[in-house]
Amino acid sequence: MNDHLHWWLISRPILGIFVKGRPIVLRPPNYYVIRHTRFNLWWRDPYKLRENQNGHLAEWGTLHQAWRFSTGDIATGVLSEMGEIGYLETYDYDA
Repeated sequence: MNDHLHWWLISRPILGIFVKGRPIVLRPPNYYVIRHTRFNLWWRDPYKLRENQNGHLAEWGTLHQAWRFSTGDIATGVLSEMGEIGYLETYDYDA
């Protein structure tokens, strides 16, 4: 094998050689978000990743900003662990 072909082969991702077309998306059919009990807001920062400078409602935002949980058990577990109160809602990924 010549040197040029050798470097070309090791620099390509292996799956790129065999898989052609669109990538395969592996995700659950639904996602779970937590809605505030009083306002039309969804929980966007359940793990306290941002600095909370504007008070309690800074952790809540619109639906497209909401943190998407893969299962309802994870969502309710984080909700109880962080001491928050909210409603669990389910949405389809394709909708």
